[in-house]
Amino acid sequence: MKVRCDNPARTFTAIFDDVGTVSNIGGVVIENANAKLTCAPASVQGFVWERTEVDVEGHGVFTVTRTGPDGTGMIVVELE
Repeated sequence: MKVRCDNPARTFTAIFDDVGTVSNIGGVVIENANAKLTCAPASVQGFVWERTEVDVEGHGVFTVTRTGPDGTGMIVVELE
């Protein structure tokens, strides 16, 4: 999924999980309460995240609420 942000201006690729997306991980069903992006750290290096808006191709504009590592070397960006 292509994501565009203006702070600084950049377009990058990320995995987008929309609100209500259901995943089955090892027999456990998990439903996303909030939309989120998962991406490589280099894709978002230098971004000013607090309350920044991102445009997710085909899904709309979201506000970043929190970011952090996912434990596998990727970054999770929580959206509202």
